[in-house]
Order: sequence, then structure tokens, then C-alpha cells
Amino acid sequence: MKNYKKASIASLTTCLSFVSSSNLFAAGCVGAEAEKADAAYQSGFAQYRDGHLDAAYEHLKSAYGLCSASERYRNDFLVAAVSDGYAEEALAIAAQLDVAALPPYVIEALGRGARDRHQPDLAIHYYNAILAAGENVGVRVGRDLAVIDQGRN
Repeated sequence: MKNYKKASIASLTTCLSFVSSSNLFAAGCVGAEAEKADAAYQSGFAQYRDGHLDAAYEHLKSAYGLCSASERYRNDFLVAAVSDGYAEEALAIAAQLDVAALPPYVIEALGRGARDRHQPDLAIHYYNAILAAGENVGVRVGRDLAVIDQGRN
């Protein structure tokens, strides 16, 4: 599991650009609420980048809770939730979303989360969404592992 968490951290750090300007990602929030959300987001991202997944999860959950309209907060919270062992929570949120509108790094995390929760059909659904956009060897391997988990060859 540690290698998975390290890979997730590297993936999120690569996919996201950490920006320090206030309120940049606080879509739908204003004033003090936006400032709190932005501070929580930036702290959570820094914690995630440094490998402190428990703290990252809490901060990113707080940012998302304060500004649930922010796609950035939601997406990064979903990845952190899966990485920190809260796949069920992430999958429940994702069930209400249009998978095609999510970035590949989030869909891949959800696929891993579904596999972690022993839901191979859901994992295959997420992996196929990425593969529909083009070939991705890592995702292809994840999908194939989910098919094995499902009991098909």
C-alpha cells in the first residue's frame, strides 16, 4: 500500500500546479469563507505533496466542504480520499458526477478506489472512461487487474 500512496502523491503532484495566490480555486465562495477554503486547500495540497496523507485528507475535505462548487477542491479531495483509505467516501461523491467531465488523474484514482473496495465492475467503468480518450498503459494495467478481480480473463 505504501508504494500505491507514493505513486498517488507523485501523480497528484505532477498533475496539479500549486498556486499560492489567495482565493484562486474558491469558486462559488466569497469573503472569509473563500479565504478559509483557500487556506485549507493550500495546506492540504502541501501536506499531500509532503506525504502526510491523513492531514492532507482533512484539509482538502475542509476546503471542499467550504466551497463544494469548486471542481479543483472536489477533484483533489477525491484523489486524497482514495489515497488515504477513504475510497468509499470518494466513490459516493463520484457516483453523482459525470465521469467524462473529470480529469484522468481523478478517474484513475477512482478506478483504484473501486478496486480497493472490491468493486471490479465499477473499476472497469472508470478505467474504460480513460481508455476511451486514448491508450494509457498504466490505466490498461489497472483495468486488466480489475478484470482479473472480477473473475474474467
